[in-house]
Amino acid sequence: MALKTFADVKRRIEVGTKLDMTYYRPSRVALPTLPVRRTVLIVQSNAVAMTAAFPGKTGPSWLYWGKASECRVDGPDTFSILEEDGEVIATYRFV
Repeated sequence: MALKTFADVKRRIEVGTKLDMTYYRPSRVALPTLPVRRTVLIVQSNAVAMTAAFPGKTGPSWLYWGKASECRVDGPDTFSILEEDGEVIATYRFV
């Protein structure tokens, strides 16, 4: 199913879904070389928990959903999470 809307993104994510994080906004946190493959562990209406992407982090890493305007569909299998000002925080691709 090709992604067209934020609702499509949320419908497609279920426990066990694999996502490649292909972009992460530069920050003070060091990441391994991208892409980083992550597996969805928990799905809630307002968030998903995935395997950690950051070196040394244990336990799940949570991605909380904002408003639909804070998610951009970039292609049939790719979406980005945005700040309120439209700056991209992270980009994910369904595997």
